[in-house]
Amino acid sequence: MSNEREECVALRDDLAAYALGALAGDEMAALERHLDSCEACCARLRWLSPAVDLLPAAVEQLSPPPRLRANLMEAVRAEAAPTAVAAPAREPWWRAVRGVIMRPATGMAVLILLVVGVGAGYLLRGSQTEAPATQLVQAEPLNGAATVSATLERTGDSATLHVHQLPAIAEDEVYEVWVQRDGVMEPRNTFVLDQDGSAAAAVPGPLDGGEAVLVTREPRGGSRQPTTDPILSAPL
Repeated sequence: MSNEREECVALRDDLAAYALGALAGDEMAALERHLDSCEACCARLRWLSPAVDLLPAAVEQLSPPPRLRANLMEAVRAEAAPTAVAAPAREPWWRAVRGVIMRPATGMAVLILLVVGVGAGYLLRGSQTEAPATQLVQAEPLNGAATVSATLERTGDSATLHVHQLPAIAEDEVYEVWVQRDGVMEPRNTFVLDQDGSAAAAVPGPLDGGEAVLVTREPRGGSRQPTTDPILSAPL
């Protein structure tokens, strides 16, 4: 009975490799013969199997980069070299690392190698942050400014005012963009129209808490306070 227990202890690494599908040829056949007559090892294998089966079901499976396995195995072999003994020419890779698997750095490397194929998809998805949604709002003409057409494109805490048509202004004038917050007009930017009557004006933040983006006609260089009535409004 004592010999059987010692054999079971010696086969624990092989059981783990077997559960992972990493046990090769003769070793697999020898372990299966042992399992035919050892209920303790069968029970241990049943205990290992659910955790192994859970890995591919939990996350999307991706193939790890080819160089990753090579790098990790180089680290394993380098750490194992000082204590290595003569081994058969075709020793399975699991046997090659079993002697050093309990070393913290090497054990972690092997663990990463085993699970990276199924875990990479989850890690990649988890590291990606969703881009802020873009909102498009049609501007409304104010104070009888009939020839007004503009769209406010907001992404996060900044926006761009896309002007399609505005009334013509004098050469010494500009259009100025404002953010209205609690009844206060905050200056943001100035712009002039292109030859076709269009323009794209940045509206820097902060926009949170703002009520609307407005445009007035101002002297060139802009104003700290509006000097004319707004000609358009785009709600925030």
